[in-house]
Amino acid sequence: MQDRSSIEFKTIRIIPLIILFFATLISNLAGQHWSASVSTQVGHGDNLFESNLVGEQFVTDGRVNLAYYPADNLRVTGAFARSEVLTDGLYSYSWWSGGIQWRKLDNDRHHFYSGLSYTGRRYSDYYSYYDHGDLGAYFEWKYSPLAQRSLKLGYDLQARSFPEEAQASNTVHRGYALLTQSFNSGTALRLGGNLSYQDFWSPPLMAGRGRGFVGIPLYEELPSNIMIDGSFRVSQSLHSRVGLALQTDWQRRLNRDASGANYLDGLDNPFVDRFRWDGYGGSAQLTVILPWQITAATSADYRIRDYIDVPVYLYDFGLNEYVLDEDSYVISHQRRRERRFDYQIRLSRSWYLPISNKFDTLGSSLTFGWNRNRSNDPLYDSSGGFITVGLQINMDK
Repeated sequence: MQDRSSIEFKTIRIIPLIILFFATLISNLAGQHWSASVSTQVGHGDNLFESNLVGEQFVTDGRVNLAYYPADNLRVTGAFARSEVLTDGLYSYSWWSGGIQWRKLDNDRHHFYSGLSYTGRRYSDYYSYYDHGDLGAYFEWKYSPLAQRSLKLGYDLQARSFPEEAQASNTVHRGYALLTQSFNSGTALRLGGNLSYQDFWSPPLMAGRGRGFVGIPLYEELPSNIMIDGSFRVSQSLHSRVGLALQTDWQRRLNRDASGANYLDGLDNPFVDRFRWDGYGGSAQLTVILPWQITAATSADYRIRDYIDVPVYLYDFGLNEYVLDEDSYVISHQRRRERRFDYQIRLSRSWYLPISNKFDTLGSSLTFGWNRNRSNDPLYDSSGGFITVGLQINMDK
């Protein structure tokens, strides 16, 4: 296990190498069409990762994005990000990605898009069993019979691999449709739906990890999951500087048998993903352009989740461990259920920079938020606030 000082030292040591790499790459792209952005933010949260085991933390994030356009219809992208939990480095992680996107514009009505990508995420040694890589691909057709109406049909694939926990590795296939319609009155409608299929690669090995691991019997095959979900959004321009958006969404898994596997460490885990719950929710957002070109956005979100085959295990907060009865974890509720409310206020401002052209900008943001998660699992029954301050530089040549 790495202590916090060791993790922070390694992070500080790698930052100059990252800056040198991107500076060299950008200089080699001189005269070509490219864009880049560098962003950072610092924040404080009362219950990081929505878990009572983690609690109050200070976090700083940094991210670099780079895009290169070798042709009008081709884009190559790369990104690197680091999230450092200053008060407990065990929860820090790094994230990187690379990809290529292609598009074909036959005419004003038919557009085709496709792409390939790879994304990796790495945690500290203590939570290394969460390390994973995603290989993705997508294809999309956009049909616009009218200037104010469009239909998107697409398919995407995500193959996620966990090097240390092969039983969690899986492939997700998703087909989707999205219909949008706007009106001269300033109203816009959006209706979308998805059908997803998740298939696990190998049977579970039942190797214990984290504070505990609960699963189905050795070598029993994990069932595949089928999920259907939909959303409806309406937005309205109330004034030249004021806009309102309302959205409702839902999801339901069509198969009722689940993997029955779960890591007991009080955090999100690879088995309890979006395929493990049914639910619905709604949100509202009001956006106002204030004087001095400051954008203020306030939003509220409420959603209900009913988890499938995710029991609530009894936890002893005094001993900081799950309760065992004759080598078996004690179940207090058969299904985990949650009702969550989030509220957020965000202020942002952008300035043009006299670096090369009008596309170079500096952006800043200040975000306040509060959430309340009512859960029958005491580990996730929590409330608290957060605040973040962020800066971003965008360059386009």
